[in-house]
Amino acid sequence: MYSGYVDTGLLVETYKQYLISENRYQNESFDYSSLIIEDDFVVYKNLKAKRIILAEGFGMLLNPFFNKLPLDGTKGELLLIKAPKLNLDVIVKSSVFVLPIGNDLYKVGATYNWEDKTNIPTEAAKKE
Repeated sequence: MYSGYVDTGLLVETYKQYLISENRYQNESFDYSSLIIEDDFVVYKNLKAKRIILAEGFGMLLNPFFNKLPLDGTKGELLLIKAPKLNLDVIVKSSVFVLPIGNDLYKVGATYNWEDKTNIPTEAAKKE
């Protein structure tokens, strides 16, 4: 089995810079009431497109088009560790994953908590 890792922070920032250079980037909160959906296209303020992608993750609960879907998010936690003797250059996936990120640093995780929806790390997840 093979796995991979995409540095989504770098991907998003690089694509954002590209869109800025093309004068195609707007930084604003999305106003759902400004979206007009037609059979063959959508219109949002002064933009017209064939399709729209609303990549909102758990924020979908605030989206009036999708907030009725039965979404129940989980909280996942991970650790950043330094392990000079581990010497991994591949991702290991078992009950947890180990992701090498360079300089003997590794991301190790993740837990899944269906009850706690906060973004505060927990001692229980650290022990797990």
